[in-house]
Amino acid sequence: MGSRVGTGGRGVVDEHRFLAEATVALASSLDYEATLARIPHLAVPPLADWCSVDLLERDGAVRRIGLACVDSLKHVTAEVGLAYPPDPEGRHPRTQVLRTGRAILVRDVTDDMLVAITDPEHLPVMRALGYRSAVIVPLIARGEIRGALTLATVERRYDERDLALAEELARRASIAVDNARLYRDAQEEIARRRAAERRLAAQHVATRALAEAGTFTDACTGILRALGEVLGWEWAALWVVDAAAGVLRCTDVWSAPSSAFPAFEAASRGRAFPPGVGLPGRVWASREPAWITDVVVDDNFPRSPIALREGLHTGIGFPFVVAGAIVGVMEFFGREVREPDPALLDMLATVGSQVGLFLERKRADDAVRESEARKSAILEAALDSIVTTDAEGRVTEFNPAAERTFGYRRADAIGREMAELIVPPALRERHRAGLGRFLRDGTGPVIGRRLEMPAMRADGSEFPVEIAIMRIASAGPPMFTGYLRDITERKRAEEERNRLLAREREAREQAESANQAKDDFLATVSHELRTPLTPILSWAGMLRRRTLDAPTTARALEAIERNARVQKQLVEDLLDISRIITGRMRLDVRPVELAPVVQAAIEAVSPAAEARSVRLETALDPDASVVVGDADRLQQVAWNLLSNAIKFTPEGGRVDVRLARRGAHVELSVADTGRGIAAELLPHVFERFWQADATSTRRHGGLGLGLAIVRHLVELHGGSVAVESAGEGRGTTFRVTLPRLAARAGDAAAERAEPEGGGDAVAYPRLEGLRVLVVDDEPDTAEMLRTLLAECGAEVRTALSTAEALRIVDGWTPSVLLSDIAMPDQDGYALIERIRALDPARGGRVPAIALTAYARNEDRVKATAAGFQVHLPKPVEPAELLAAVARLAARS
Repeated sequence: MGSRVGTGGRGVVDEHRFLAEATVALASSLDYEATLARIPHLAVPPLADWCSVDLLERDGAVRRIGLACVDSLKHVTAEVGLAYPPDPEGRHPRTQVLRTGRAILVRDVTDDMLVAITDPEHLPVMRALGYRSAVIVPLIARGEIRGALTLATVERRYDERDLALAEELARRASIAVDNARLYRDAQEEIARRRAAERRLAAQHVATRALAEAGTFTDACTGILRALGEVLGWEWAALWVVDAAAGVLRCTDVWSAPSSAFPAFEAASRGRAFPPGVGLPGRVWASREPAWITDVVVDDNFPRSPIALREGLHTGIGFPFVVAGAIVGVMEFFGREVREPDPALLDMLATVGSQVGLFLERKRADDAVRESEARKSAILEAALDSIVTTDAEGRVTEFNPAAERTFGYRRADAIGREMAELIVPPALRERHRAGLGRFLRDGTGPVIGRRLEMPAMRADGSEFPVEIAIMRIASAGPPMFTGYLRDITERKRAEEERNRLLAREREAREQAESANQAKDDFLATVSHELRTPLTPILSWAGMLRRRTLDAPTTARALEAIERNARVQKQLVEDLLDISRIITGRMRLDVRPVELAPVVQAAIEAVSPAAEARSVRLETALDPDASVVVGDADRLQQVAWNLLSNAIKFTPEGGRVDVRLARRGAHVELSVADTGRGIAAELLPHVFERFWQADATSTRRHGGLGLGLAIVRHLVELHGGSVAVESAGEGRGTTFRVTLPRLAARAGDAAAERAEPEGGGDAVAYPRLEGLRVLVVDDEPDTAEMLRTLLAECGAEVRTALSTAEALRIVDGWTPSVLLSDIAMPDQDGYALIERIRALDPARGGRVPAIALTAYARNEDRVKATAAGFQVHLPKPVEPAELLAAVARLAARS
């Protein structure tokens, strides 16, 4: 999109700035109608002289919710205004846009066109508006047409550029509207869920109050308090029917701890309501819950003046029904004006029914207690299975729960000795002895206690029970009631808990072991990173003193370079294993001939083999076929296997490298005559961070990552890797098997991979006549780069920050920019953005290289998108860096 917005003779406005301001304005409200209504005021006058927004309702109707125009049109627009939206079935272009979802550009609005789309009543008004050109674009969110945006001018003609800008404004508006709608829907859903949770909680506390109450009064008091607190009411009252007088009387009240309504309470306690009068009488008469949105203005609420003085507004009430008759009413009041909630009324009706059932149950319980004194002990203990015996231990009561638990019918159990019925054989004599002792002297270890013991079912199976035996008070011979509960599930739960505790202990031990492994790994990483630093720092210190002769200086430089490469390999291994763990390892797949790849790896490790006097024996079949894969990663596989073999092979040993066809596969084998691997350790060879010797006295360094990387890379290529060893001191053989590429006309047709080998030093290119600006916040790095480039003939200037670099560019235009990414205050991305904003004559198009420690593929993509032509990860070979500078300079 361009850089201006045409506005009918009013000059031009920067499009990006307009869209940015519009986006901010649209996002400032989460009311989607307010968002839509704001659009015309954003568009007039930057985009149009007249603008409207029409919303497509869910039923297909069209409603205009936004309109704006320039001052010169306001007297005419007032006649059509918001009252003249387009007919959804009419001929107006908006109708087509709302139906098809495709924008319309009307370059020239003709009178014939107005006649065709406007009814006679509004035609004069439309002519008076004097439209010259118009654009109509749809408002679409998530594939759904939400409305239309109409722009019109009276002075100039719209073109495709205006159409594109209008569509972009509509797209952003649609997103803002959709976000607002989603927010509204989410808020409504949250409110609905919270209301449902409150209702569920209210029903729960009411049920609990009923379960815990001993009397009707206790139950009602608990429900008043529980519902009032959970549902957020301020005051509540209980009204009980006075059947003799035919009225409802207030018997109990509740108010929130922070609220007091003395006058309203006094008025409630001091009067009675007949059916149909006031909120209680209305509920009584209708037998249904009632909701009064505002009692202050309700004609049938005698207490409304007092409610007005004390600030009460919304009131609700619901009845208690027992055996078809209303016995009472509860009412609740709050300060806020609340709209009716049918779901809440339904829940309160349910609570009313529960209270009625509670009353019925309590009445029945009272009848039982009055008529059956012997049953009182049973009801008080209330265990699942109830078995009553006489003084001889014979069963006299056997309830249904006992039938289900023990498997006997009541008729079969009555009259039988309890010891033979449910007591296991091993405990029967003890049971009889205890009963006899109690009958003799009234003592015993079981009576009045709750015990756990085994019981027996009719089929002979035993199971654990909890039992409590009580003596029933009577004038005759003693009788006993046993309350038994099957605790099989509880025992299973205890066993499961113990099992889970054991698993938790095991998991904790595993976590501690993993934490120890992590600490060990970090210690190994620290050791392996510090080890090459020691010769680097020591040799560097001696070189600074300039006391070394030429041969020693050469050895020092060689040692520094060698240990720096060791550190680089350690970092690359860590990055590779990170990519493997996160699933970000990627391959540059193409046909690859394996022989040159393996040969390059052999050349790379040859110096190390020579240094250790290890002989490399190779047998590479040049026609071993082609595989599909990443040449660099395959070379990494070969290099890792060869390096591993050389490291564990003693001086004078041998490493054999073989590459040959094996049917439909190619096999690479690396065999050494080294220390070998014990049989019990072979399964762990390819595990991450694993080392056969991880002690502080080990002879060989490393992180234990190389073989894990080999296995993952080979598997990514569709192959497999295996290890063989006859035991310690008998050498090791690794075999990599890869699928061959399908046969085709001539193996020579395959693209030959050219992996990096270990060749001789590369001659540096000459950079005479080039100006290079180096930007890096690390002074040592900046000085090193300056020296390297200057030695090749370039004119170099360095900057330690983005601000300093911009000051240099202001008076000195470089041929190539070489910049770090991570820098304080403003990073390399900010620098390249500022550079690219400059005029080309002032360096706006200078070729740029990002030299950074951010080495991921996504970092390369980000740098290229920001404006850098080349992304080089640190550390970089000097030859590679100089070649990149030379290439960019030549290209520019």
